[in-house]
Amino acid sequence: MRIIVDCGSTKCDFLITESKKIIQCPGFNPNVSEDWVLEQNLKSNPELFSLLSNANEILYYGTGCAKAANKERVQSVLLKLFTQATVFVKHDLDLTLDALAKGEPCFVNIIGTGSNSLFFDGEKPIQLVPSLGYILGDEGSGTWFGKQILRDFFYRKLPKEIENRIVQKDNPILENIIEKVYRTEGSNRFIAGFTQYLSEFRNTEYTQHLLHKGFTAFLDAFIFASQKIDFPLHFSGSIAFYFADELRATLKQHGLVCGKIVKSALEEMA
Repeated sequence: MRIIVDCGSTKCDFLITESKKIIQCPGFNPNVSEDWVLEQNLKSNPELFSLLSNANEILYYGTGCAKAANKERVQSVLLKLFTQATVFVKHDLDLTLDALAKGEPCFVNIIGTGSNSLFFDGEKPIQLVPSLGYILGDEGSGTWFGKQILRDFFYRKLPKEIENRIVQKDNPILENIIEKVYRTEGSNRFIAGFTQYLSEFRNTEYTQHLLHKGFTAFLDAFIFASQKIDFPLHFSGSIAFYFADELRATLKQHGLVCGKIVKSALEEMA
């Protein structure tokens, strides 16, 4: 049995290729989490753990797995738990590439909890700029938008209706936010969680302006580094998917060709 894994910071999806069933557990990012978190996440779903224990091949595409050291860490955890399986670990951008490029030159991009991009010239992938993670980069991602919302909340720059809703729903206290952002496991997922207010107040001037600003920041960081911007841009990830209209509008404004936008590249592999 072969299992293909799409693991992001927020969630980790497992495609059981025989049944085409997808099972989920919490996400994992080796850049911000210790190895025990991945092991704990895998054991948290008994059905998933049982299936993995019977797999003869595990193909893991994961965020943070561009670096060889992180690939080795993830592979080590999987081999320790599932000794019978052959384990391959690749970067999450490789999944989007495999699912969406179809051998044609294009940009493949992820905009979810984090963001990343590469250019595929028809033969090989080329990463034009590195992903700097949620503290220094991740432009246009859930963590990028979440930071803007939190910052505007505490600086009192939010529209009153959004500020009141955040107080009503989360009642954020600065000391608690600092603790969760700077001293708690999974702080990037916590920050990205504040994008719920973009959905709730999607048609407001504040949200539309922020979405345009974030997607433009993504293009400035990742796409305009290339001189080959006449090729289609394909996207996977929750932020790209749920705010596809705003993303398409931003691309059109910059004269860029929008390709496919999917929530999960893994579903394209099923």
